[in-house]
Amino acid sequence: MANFPKAKTDVIDYVLLNERDLPTEEQTIWKLKSLSVKDYTVFVDKGISATQNGTEVAFSMQSGTSGYYAASRGIVGFENLQVDSKEIAFVGGKEEEDGYKRLTSKEIESIFSSQQGKAAFMEIGSEIIKLSSISKTEKNS
Repeated sequence: MANFPKAKTDVIDYVLLNERDLPTEEQTIWKLKSLSVKDYTVFVDKGISATQNGTEVAFSMQSGTSGYYAASRGIVGFENLQVDSKEIAFVGGKEEEDGYKRLTSKEIESIFSSQQGKAAFMEIGSEIIKLSSISKTEKNS
């Protein structure tokens, strides 16, 4: 059964799992957006398979490029990001057709270059994939 990208463009706030027990002022808030139909199609072409069990969607990435692609297209901002004890402001690249900026390749490298950063990037990519897929319950409603 095929999964289709959500048409919605809502942006959600996401806190990494390992930061959820920290005081609110120490948490980074990631602004995440579901993938557009175009981005989702490219994402699927990069080697993603999805299976559904009830309302849960399980994803398996055959390639690290898929998680990278999802995160690079779905992160549209952040707040309170600290890298090497310095707060980083979201700049992003050129505003795109949907009205959002995305992180540039240079920003991705500087923010996520550590081992912990790479794990965070993949966690964010996984969350964007979930945001971008319609569950069986949503499809039937």
